[in-house]
Amino acid sequence: QMVSRIGDLKADRTGVLRMGAAPFRTFSILPRAIARFRERYPGFTVRVTEATTAELTEGAERGEYDLCLLTLPVDEKKFVVSDVTEERLIIAVPAAFSVCRELPESGDGVVFSRFREGPFVTVGEDQVLGKRFSEIAADAGVTVRRAVVCINVESCLAMVRAGIGAALLPEYLVRSDASVRTYRLTGEEDVRRVV
Repeated sequence: QMVSRIGDLKADRTGVLRMGAAPFRTFSILPRAIARFRERYPGFTVRVTEATTAELTEGAERGEYDLCLLTLPVDEKKFVVSDVTEERLIIAVPAAFSVCRELPESGDGVVFSRFREGPFVTVGEDQVLGKRFSEIAADAGVTVRRAVVCINVESCLAMVRAGIGAALLPEYLVRSDASVRTYRLTGEEDVRRVV
């Protein structure tokens, strides 16, 4: 998709492709895509800026990026949007939390209210994932007790691994281990489109 979007640059075979992405997408989605791009266009430098979705959207509006990886919704009057992948959100819970004794080791279709005791580790409510977390909690009638508010999801995951709280995270970021249990939420509300 990156290649098809920059067809007008093919003749030059050199230049800079300016991309924006959240840090966890930079290491989970971009390496393979950039490797393929560099095979076809070895003269290009790919400059990746890591930032929050809001910062990336603002930068894209100012023309600072050629491409950005964002989650919907995106203003399609301002941007050309192409689907890249889906991103499933899960609840990552410290294995020592009492709720884990009541649930299977991992599970599909667990209602968010099962985790009402918290505490939670979240990103800020000014971030897309933080807003989504607040919406899911409100829909479930859960009053959220935040133990820590982080700027990025990698830090949230580290806090979960340290036993501080549960977190809503992209599924492909979390690898279950002895310290973390993961649970998919019921319904479709836990799947986001990355564009």
